[in-house]
Amino acid sequence: MPEYIGQIIYIKPTQIVSVPEFDTPKNYFSSARLENQRNLKLNKHNSKLSKKAISRIKTAINWLIVSAKEKYVYNKTTNKRFNFKVNLITLTLPDTTEKITEHALKTKLLHPFLVYMKKYYGLKNYVWKVEFQGNGKLHLHLTTDTFISYHVIRHYWNSLLEKNNYLEEFKKEYKHNNPNSTDVHAVWKVKNLGAYIAKYMSKNEESEEKINGRIWGCNYELSDKNKCVIGINRDECADELRCLMNPAIPYKEIVNQDSVTGKIYKNAEVFFLNINQWSSLIKGKIAECYDRHRFKIRNHIAPSYYVYES
Repeated sequence: MPEYIGQIIYIKPTQIVSVPEFDTPKNYFSSARLENQRNLKLNKHNSKLSKKAISRIKTAINWLIVSAKEKYVYNKTTNKRFNFKVNLITLTLPDTTEKITEHALKTKLLHPFLVYMKKYYGLKNYVWKVEFQGNGKLHLHLTTDTFISYHVIRHYWNSLLEKNNYLEEFKKEYKHNNPNSTDVHAVWKVKNLGAYIAKYMSKNEESEEKINGRIWGCNYELSDKNKCVIGINRDECADELRCLMNPAIPYKEIVNQDSVTGKIYKNAEVFFLNINQWSSLIKGKIAECYDRHRFKIRNHIAPSYYVYES
């Protein structure tokens, strides 16, 4: 019989998943997981975010929110300082004789834009999403934790459009090369910032047009591949998991039924959190792991694999 050795704790800003671990790990793939992998290989998303993709984009945005530091920035135009934590940027495309393709949008515009902002303006953490407007044109939503003046964003985005000859029709009609192609908002007055931005970025727009490639993306530090996870050995589980047994933290059990014996096994427990509860309710090594992960995201420190704490 496999021997129980402790719990693996998977941590996200809005939930904690506790999974028992044994000295003989399970190695199985559910039909749902296999189907999801087939869909990924076939790029079968029909231009809409799946439930799993929506969950991942929400998690990426929540990590961005909880890792971002609130700062004061100076606005030269108004000669005032204001609070800044994250922003919402929309990058649009002009009317062109031939539609700007999704591939061109990503390779000729989005990628160079991100590279430039990383190199010259310190862009670190970001989440982007591409979608169609009602008029059938593509546009981009981008949220970051880096303050960049809207003048800079608009100037460089328009310079990329002009470099790729996407402003020819616009210049003929309006006699200049500076269209109002960007929209930038610093978001800090919203009460539940993570939920607000996640809902904004993860909505599925109705369109007859189809997106063939990736609908959204983020930097590695925010991605699902960079998991926040810790192992707690069985001798410490009672102490370290006690903070999760608070009545203020809702939870549910994830169970599985053996198809032969009919016996029900508990595979995991999921604890649901409000982001603000971390500082008041979560203690010990789970809180330390959470804080380390935020620090690494904020400072772009290479992740390390989890180990059992002693």
